[in-house]
Amino acid sequence: MNIWEVLGISPSLESKVIKQAYANKLRSYHPERNQEEFQNLRKAYEQALHKVNYHREEKQPFLANQPVKDCESELVTIKNATPIHESAFSYLSTEMRNLSVEAASNLFMKQMEALYNNPSNRINISMWKDLLNTKQDWQPSLKELLSERVLTFLQDNYFLPQPVWVLFNEVFMWTEQEIQLYESYPENFIDHLLEKVTETWGLRYEFFPKDADMDNFIEYRDDAHVALTSNNLDYAYECLLAAQKLYTNDPDLLRLLGTYFVRVGENEQAIDTFNKLIDIYPADIDGFINRAKLTFETGDMNQAFSDYQYILEQMPDHLQAMNGLARCYLSYNRLFEAKILFEITIEKHPYDLDSRIWLYKVNKLLLENTLNEVACSPSNIELKLTLAQLYYDLELYQECCQTIREIQSLSTLHSDMFLLWGKALSKQGQLKECLKIFNKAFDLAQGEGLNGFDILVEHGIAHLKLKNGKGAISKLSEALKIKPDDTRVLSLLSNAHQMIKDWAIGIYFADRAIEVNPLNWQPYVYRGICHYKLKNYREAIQDHAVMLEHEYRKMLGIEKACVIFNFNSMKKHQSVCLGH
Repeated sequence: MNIWEVLGISPSLESKVIKQAYANKLRSYHPERNQEEFQNLRKAYEQALHKVNYHREEKQPFLANQPVKDCESELVTIKNATPIHESAFSYLSTEMRNLSVEAASNLFMKQMEALYNNPSNRINISMWKDLLNTKQDWQPSLKELLSERVLTFLQDNYFLPQPVWVLFNEVFMWTEQEIQLYESYPENFIDHLLEKVTETWGLRYEFFPKDADMDNFIEYRDDAHVALTSNNLDYAYECLLAAQKLYTNDPDLLRLLGTYFVRVGENEQAIDTFNKLIDIYPADIDGFINRAKLTFETGDMNQAFSDYQYILEQMPDHLQAMNGLARCYLSYNRLFEAKILFEITIEKHPYDLDSRIWLYKVNKLLLENTLNEVACSPSNIELKLTLAQLYYDLELYQECCQTIREIQSLSTLHSDMFLLWGKALSKQGQLKECLKIFNKAFDLAQGEGLNGFDILVEHGIAHLKLKNGKGAISKLSEALKIKPDDTRVLSLLSNAHQMIKDWAIGIYFADRAIEVNPLNWQPYVYRGICHYKLKNYREAIQDHAVMLEHEYRKMLGIEKACVIFNFNSMKKHQSVCLGH
């Protein structure tokens, strides 16, 4: 096998592509149990980078420039067709229209009670969707009455899957009536309702046998969950034992029991519990996640490594597994591999603070090792290249620039090094100087057979920092021709057009960015500002709310200063919008 077959990719001049391929392959090997394969993989990675550097230095490109796409004339369709949903309770819509409000509410509640009282139907989310689909025909007076009657019913009949609570809230909008609800209903019930509506996950209901005492089991299990949340361990264990007497093989009960054993320091019993969970429900990733965490902490690194590998085979972007596998490599003293895996983890999960902290630790260790090696071999170009990158990664930008200048005095720089140099200058605020370096980097990239995408993006960002919207648009538009659906470039173009007060085009690019990745907060900010300038106040408020409600929590502790600035800015715009 040649090096590209070992890495599992076609020949490439892109260091980033080679690095990603290496990271993917690291998931398949064990550094100690598969030493020969592991060494061959590392050798293939190093040889691939060597080929890249050779062809750049000799300016002998072995790949043609990537074809570019002109997407300026492409029309972006944002609306998605909504599939027609035929309700199993569709007859209710017709009947309820012909009845008085009181009679219509009686008919609906009769159907709801029947649905709840049938255990197998109660956990069928589709049937609840069908029932609640009749909301499209409800008059305001009927909807208000039904909200009251449903809330009264749920006070005594609250053992429902979490998605059902979310459906109710979508119909009756209870989260928008929080104050009124607390005034009219018991506080503990509204606390429970709001928790169910807003939590990101819920205990599952689909594993019960038909003859199980569902309501009592769920009550014990829910009480155990709440007790564990408040760290009331004695009561949690009491509830867990009571639930086990009714049904022992529920996966969430086993997970809660394992969590209890972890809390009280009984790691062996916890591992046994998660082993049972895995044996009974091997498709349930929770068992592997918890066992991997425990075995890592207890020093069984091989088991943890295998579990993290298995999780990533099923879910390639799973945060805990990516982070855990990187820490396993670190425990084997494979610093370079750990660094690559942490970097890929952060690329996939940019708000994960734990991975950033671990990456910082790894980079510090690598820096110490590299400085010692450079002291012994001061003319070794490869070591100095590694040193320059580590300085940049540790935000030691002045040292990074100085090291690159030293390399330049010893050898010819390729485009990646000029890109790194320009980025380090940009970080130091030396923007005019970095523009010259980016120009040099792009010229070299063209001669090396590269498309220069990353250089164009960083060049555009530097223009944005200089408040040069037109310069940014020029560079970012070239980058967009190479990758028409890159959400970062689309977002930056929205920012650039907003900078030159081209509000409509700013909205256009923000729309495209959001269509590609609705979870990225930045285009909402730029689009919100553009809508505000165009006096589209309703749309501006909606976009600002995305940032206020979601991104503040995600970014806190990572880019706190940036968030506070945007948070205050958005609040200012939102208050003005509301004034209109």
